Amino acid sequence: MSLDTCGAMSQGLIGFILTLSLLNEFNRRGLGYSVVTILTHVLIDTEDPAFSEPTKPIGPFYSEKDAFKVNR
Repeated sequence: MSLDTCGAMSQGLIGFILTLSLLNEFNRRGLGYSVVTILTHVLIDTEDPAFSEPTKPIGPFYSEKDAFKVNR
């Protein structure tokens, strides 16, 4: 899956869990509140200098030996 798809899935899952938790608590307290989850799009500047030295790893880590096996 592409990174934007993974990001949207993460946002959706977190939003779902927060929404459900809040709705359960509001119902427990007898409150009639509604909850909404909003997913966003973010535009990325491909010229951002941070891309030359990424600091947040994404995905699994492999030893050199295992990475070679995975990329065959």
